[in-house]
Amino acid sequence: MATHKDTAERKSELAQHLIQAYRDGTLTPGEMLLPVRDLSTRYRISRGTVAIVLKDLVAQGILRNVPRVGIFVAGNTPSNRISGFEDSNHLPENSKRLSHHSLIVPTALDPRAAAESRNCLVAVVMPDHSFFDRCMDHLFTQAESSGLSVVCHMVKPIKGGKFPSIPKYNHPMRFIIFRYDLMPLAKKLIEQGHRVVLVGAPPAGVIPEVPCVYGDHNNGAYQVMSHLIKLGHRHIALPDKFAGSIRAMGHQQALQKAEHAGIAMKLSALSDAQQEKWRLDPTLAAAFFRNPDAPTAVIAWNDHEAVKLVATLNQAGVSIPGEVSVMGYDALPEGEHLNPALTTVDHEIDRQLQAAVSLLLAPTPPPQSHTVVVLSTLVVRGSSGPCKLHTSTNP
Repeated sequence: MATHKDTAERKSELAQHLIQAYRDGTLTPGEMLLPVRDLSTRYRISRGTVAIVLKDLVAQGILRNVPRVGIFVAGNTPSNRISGFEDSNHLPENSKRLSHHSLIVPTALDPRAAAESRNCLVAVVMPDHSFFDRCMDHLFTQAESSGLSVVCHMVKPIKGGKFPSIPKYNHPMRFIIFRYDLMPLAKKLIEQGHRVVLVGAPPAGVIPEVPCVYGDHNNGAYQVMSHLIKLGHRHIALPDKFAGSIRAMGHQQALQKAEHAGIAMKLSALSDAQQEKWRLDPTLAAAFFRNPDAPTAVIAWNDHEAVKLVATLNQAGVSIPGEVSVMGYDALPEGEHLNPALTTVDHEIDRQLQAAVSLLLAPTPPPQSHTVVVLSTLVVRGSSGPCKLHTSTNP
């Protein structure tokens, strides 16, 4: 058992080591330190003692604490170096929240140095509002249960067919790539000898070219449309971005089943521009949905869009679900706290990531055409209800 003297000596050792590394340039301005738990293990002192040392060095101006991101060497702002990819520039403001977890090492330092461990997952993500946070939370949980740490590269949305440059590693790494848009990057990493699993649904009719895990969006969309039809809704509005997607196929299957049962259905397309006008002037939304020929339900692209629509309709005085039902997709936590709570689809991102991590840890890599599809679940809450204009008929 360590004595008080041992602890004091190790505390001093840590402080002197960091100060000397700062002075001789081993630690460069803007570089992020190892997590507290790693420093605690390395110097055989408690995490609380490590925190005291770091706090003292912050007070001396040697280190800088970026709340909910990490401890950095003073002298540079880490936000413009957070990703190891050339195209990534600045870390989006809404994604800084994810770094409250000690498992993540945002690569303000050289990504190769941050990831030189075989017990490491390298995640490549394009931040996308709170769904991104949810994915990261589940990834941390899966990684921790498998004894892995996580290095996270955050990249900007791809434009013009370009994809981020790829860091070089000294040995094969395990990559988990979020979003199908990054397929070119996933293929390039495999060519370099890395193990890769992509988490994200392909476009309709496309067969993935790398190991891929995604939720059953076809079935999830089918459940959403079937639920509204069973509630008696016969005129349903959807964002025009659904066209050509896997979810559009699920919607169509439910509509065909209704048609075979003799139920006439009508769909209307909603554009982002139209919904933005409603947000700027909620009275326009009230006028739209109180028109006798208006849709009685809206299927939003995702929970993020549904939350904004519900807020607009509440401002407009449009009753949910009395006048219009609203459906989301993603099962984000904020949907549960809406008034009324949001009916949505949970495509089980925790199970998707469990499958992805299992594939990466398997003794042999899966075939490049290997695909895991996780069933989705309809979560019925207060934002969907019977249509008062029709009698419910089950298709």
